Amino acid sequence: MEQNDLDLLQTVPPYHLQSLVKLRHLPIGSRGQNSGTPSTTSVSATTIPEIADYLFESVAINEAVRSLNETEGLVLRELVACGGRANSRDLALYFDTNWKLNAASAREVSTNTEHSSPLYPTPHPHGPFEQSLRRLLLLGLVFWGKQTNFAGRDYTSGIYDGVLIVPQAVKDVVNEVIEEEQSTQVRQQVFQQEEIGEGVRAFQRMLYLYWSLVSSTR
Repeated sequence: MEQNDLDLLQTVPPYHLQSLVKLRHLPIGSRGQNSGTPSTTSVSATTIPEIADYLFESVAINEAVRSLNETEGLVLRELVACGGRANSRDLALYFDTNWKLNAASAREVSTNTEHSSPLYPTPHPHGPFEQSLRRLLLLGLVFWGKQTNFAGRDYTSGIYDGVLIVPQAVKDVVNEVIEEEQSTQVRQQVFQQEEIGEGVRAFQRMLYLYWSLVSSTR
């Protein structure tokens, strides 16, 4: 585990860490206890390293990443592609623009926006980007930077204007998942090409046998 990941958890409000412990079913406080003793979910400065050990364990992260829907996965991957750090409203603008491009023709969009500066989308608690960001925050895959002002507000809301940070442990797992998917795609393409090649060779053999038969009957 990277020290930066541990430092990041130090900036997270205790109530959010408490939620992470419950949602991710982290067995905090259970070390050294027998199976009949219920584990505590209390969060303090002394339990943060233990929370980090479980939260940033690669198998647990992999499970959380694979539970994401398509939009949530796209937001997380884009954050990782940005180096694991990006402004939330810049990211919202990026996805808002791309979703609009998918909904309309590029010509229509370029005609309307060619000479205008980009307008940041209005944050909406139930918007697709904000909802995706909320889930990533709830799962502990993404965190707000310490400069983000959300005092007295919901930490997992996706409407704030602030820096989003992906822990290094999460970035490593996401990159591994992407590499695995790319490797699978390459293998599938090779297999398909081999199937096509074998089909062509089988067809050539059939033609050869056919013309051999025709020649022998003349």
